Formats: sequence, structure tokens, C-alpha cells
Amino acid sequence: MAELIGNSAASIGNARNKKGDMSAVSMLSIGKAFGPEALNTIMALIGAKAVPADAICYGNVSHIPVAIAQALPLLITLLGDNVCCDDDVRKLHASGAIDTIINAASMLERRRNEVRLKDG
Repeated sequence: MAELIGNSAASIGNARNKKGDMSAVSMLSIGKAFGPEALNTIMALIGAKAVPADAICYGNVSHIPVAIAQALPLLITLLGDNVCCDDDVRKLHASGAIDTIINAASMLERRRNEVRLKDG
């Protein structure tokens, strides 16, 4: 394993025996050598998981309608007067409403394009 990731056997042994830490570069080398899933134990420490760059991850989308529904009252209040002034934009940005809508729209656009490609 040490040779595969470009590290010394002693360094790997120290990490295995909890006598030393591996560098970030060594950790990334493990992902490169064994696939991103090999880093999931480490990624779990920050509440994440590693997946291949080309993976399509749309498993949990149930939060999207809720997030948009939570943003709607503020949108209606601020834009209901048919004006989008600087203060409105600042308030929408501070609430996260703009990012919520952009992220949902981007994901839906990507998925629509993927479906169109499949449908030919």
C-alpha cells in the first residue's frame, strides 16, 4: 500500500498504529489508488462521503420543495410591490432564498438536460 500511494511503509505503519498522522496528499493518494469510497471513513468525520466526480447524486431531494416553500413568503412580501430594489436583494440574500432558488433551478435544469439526452 505504501508504494501504491507514494509513502513509506513506516509512515503507513505509524498511521495504522495511531502513532502518527498521514498528510492530506497521502490521503488523496489513497482515494486515487483505491477509489473515492476508500476515503468515506475519513469523510464521515465531517458528515460527508466521497463519490466519483462523474457520479450523479440526486438521491435526497425532498428538502427542495420545503426550502422553496419557506422562501416564498419573503419573496411575496418583498417583490409583491413589483419592484426589486437593492434592499430587497440584500434581504433575500441574507435569508438564503436566492441560493435556494438558484440551486434548485440548477439541479432541475441539469436533470432535465440529462433526461432529454436519454430520450434522444
